[in-house]
Amino acid sequence: MMHNKAIQLLHVVLITLERDTALKIHASFECQAYATPHL
Repeated sequence: MMHNKAIQLLHVVLITLERDTALKIHASFECQAYATPHL
């Protein structure tokens, strides 16, 4: 039972990290888009 809980917790952590990373990547692309002069 504890093993199952640990796996569940790990999944939540991984999903959170993945989402956080995706947001950071998206934000950096947004910054680059604003920094680049629009042609």
